[in-house]
Amino acid sequence: MDKAFQIRVYLASSTPPIWRSFQIKETATLTRLSMALQKIMGWKGDRLYIFTIRGTDYGHTDKDAGGEGMEERLKDVLPAVGETFSYTYDFDDNWVHVLQIEKIVDTFGGGRYPVCLDGARACPPEGIGGMWAYKKYLETLNEPASNEWEATRDFVPGAFDSEEFDLTEVNDRLRNSGQASQL
Repeated sequence: MDKAFQIRVYLASSTPPIWRSFQIKETATLTRLSMALQKIMGWKGDRLYIFTIRGTDYGHTDKDAGGEGMEERLKDVLPAVGETFSYTYDFDDNWVHVLQIEKIVDTFGGGRYPVCLDGARACPPEGIGGMWAYKKYLETLNEPASNEWEATRDFVPGAFDSEEFDLTEVNDRLRNSGQASQL
């Protein structure tokens, strides 16, 4: 029977925490994990990124646009249950994600992986300037009398609710992007 990693990902320095819990097959590659994280967290996926696992870097950097080691299978590189590793996305905004292996589970026929199980709060808007700028953005949004309020509100088209998390929407993004595949 195939196995899947159940992983919890937190956006570092987010208070209150922005997180997701998801499962991905152990035979998936780091490339597939990166693409899944993009959809699960709500990123567009058009920035450079890097995984740091047990002191080794894998990914796309300014120096290594080829993404060395990205075809490594998760079962061959991920740490043990309970251990953590990191994923840094967008080196300008420096979105650091801490991933923890929660458990390894059996996969079941007919299921689709990766699949998001739970989460909390919206991912910050892409290109906002990092966690410090995101916190400032939220403060300004909550102060309509501020001189910066209108420009801040217009940075993100439509309404933005930092507390919103829609599990169905996340799993739809995975399915519609071709990320989720049947066993």
